Amino acid sequence: MNKIYIIVFTLILISCTKEIEINIPEEKHKLVAYSTIVPFTFPNPKPLGLTLQSSLHIFDTSTSIINDAMILYYENDLLKDTLRYVDSLNRVC
Repeated sequence: MNKIYIIVFTLILISCTKEIEINIPEEKHKLVAYSTIVPFTFPNPKPLGLTLQSSLHIFDTSTSIINDAMILYYENDLLKDTLRYVDSLNRVC
């Protein structure tokens, strides 16, 4: 029985592998907005906020957080609010 395990283990070690190269085209960066709406509960209410990032290539490992954007909220062509970045929360509020 041990001989069968040794043979199977040896076959696994010497099995063939093939490396496949996939070319993923580079695209323009797009704006990505992440927001979580949490109920306003005590004793620690979480503020509503928004995190802005830029899309990245699948092999890009850099960070993509945007800290210098101006966000204007319009409703029916009327300016309702302007959001600003808050360093302490690391998000737009």
